[in-house]
Amino acid sequence: MDKKDTFYFPHDYGARNDPKLSKVLMKHGHAGKGIFWDLIEMMYEQGGSLKLSECEDYAFALRADVNILSSLINDFGLFQIENDIFFSESINRRLKFREEKSEKAELRRVAHNMMPESLLKLSLDDALVDYCQQVTDSGALNVHYQSFGVNDIVLDEPVKIGVYRITQELINNVVKHAGAKNAIVQITLKEEVLGITVEDDGSGFDPANLLFVDGMGYKNLKSRVDFLKGNIDVKSERGKGTSVLIQLPV
Repeated sequence: MDKKDTFYFPHDYGARNDPKLSKVLMKHGHAGKGIFWDLIEMMYEQGGSLKLSECEDYAFALRADVNILSSLINDFGLFQIENDIFFSESINRRLKFREEKSEKAELRRVAHNMMPESLLKLSLDDALVDYCQQVTDSGALNVHYQSFGVNDIVLDEPVKIGVYRITQELINNVVKHAGAKNAIVQITLKEEVLGITVEDDGSGFDPANLLFVDGMGYKNLKSRVDFLKGNIDVKSERGKGTSVLIQLPV
């Protein structure tokens, strides 16, 4: 394993004053402590757990005394044991952290490649102001934009792009399907929830038909919201316009 990929665990690794490792040192010497570290590396490489039934194989691979290896697993409280599996919570925490960090990095990379040009130059709030003004200037729809607290939080790129694209999708739906003259866009941040509200004075529709009207772009919108672990609430009535509220955890 490359040095840059090696994690040092507060409990399992390098804690010279850890009483459990001190007991290992007293009973098995530095050889026992070395076997323990090798076992930790093997566990890390295997995804966080190993099998008790394969201890002889592990000992052979590590060129270690199988009795010492067995003692390390069973006698010092260094591992958790469930049936034939033994594992270390600290390793699993580190593996989860590394996985989440890797996923976030990949999302940021993909998000950057998909970033609308306006978001490369402007904040989310300013980019939405600019977009709503462009729609208004085009004459397709008069869009009034409001925001509350949006600049009080730093959002990850996937969330920024998601909010921008969701707002675009909602306004596009109003322009294409609602027959509206006016729309209000509100972006609000309250208690770690980002709200996107779009209201229009258009023809309205029966929300019960939403899932079956693919032309209204609802499925695409829902997929964006689901990706950000949010929820959608649609209120509409024929002749009385439509209100869509989307809430995203941030």
